[in-house]
Amino acid sequence: MARTSRNAAKLDLPPEPDPDRMPIMLGDKIQLAEIHNRYFGKLSPRSLERWPIMWRKVNGRNVSSVRDFLALSKRRFESAPLIRGGSGGTT
Repeated sequence: MARTSRNAAKLDLPPEPDPDRMPIMLGDKIQLAEIHNRYFGKLSPRSLERWPIMWRKVNGRNVSSVRDFLALSKRRFESAPLIRGGSGGTT
């Protein structure tokens, strides 16, 4: 029986999103969402189903390259529009 991600230990992630220092090379949706939550903001594992990620089926589980995922996440984060906060009025 394949090990489910719910039973997997939490990832020990480096302080910066460096692909060479990641503890895993391939990750499933839950692990990739955990990486995204750490560096770029909240993301549901279910949301990754709509991202243009290349998945590989290994032992019945879909996994993807962490390096490619970090590059895609960084591109999406940097292309997000900037929104000015505050009231915007003058006093």
